[in-house]
Amino acid sequence: MVLLEKSPKLEFLDFDMGFEPNASFDEVDLTLERVPSCFTSCLKTISITGFKGTPAEFHMLRFLLNATVLEEMLIYCSGNLPTDPEELSYHIQMLPRGSENCVTKLL
Repeated sequence: MVLLEKSPKLEFLDFDMGFEPNASFDEVDLTLERVPSCFTSCLKTISITGFKGTPAEFHMLRFLLNATVLEEMLIYCSGNLPTDPEELSYHIQMLPRGSENCVTKLL
């Protein structure tokens, strides 16, 4: 969260090695009480590699999708998905978003 708060002009956020939300963020950080300024001004693209579809990752997606100017979220799945990719894609599409124009792609 500190990194996002210190990056007010961030346009592209890349989790190129995946993310372990429990290791990087705690539950307090992932609330809407503290939305980083880049979420409302310039964050247009988020890329996530190694997505497994865990509950912790979905919690992180819910937080990231609050970015009001987000245009695209690219989610690259890991090779060992515990569920059907179409079902996973459906659940991702149903998540609420801060931006009406945001397109999520499960790849």
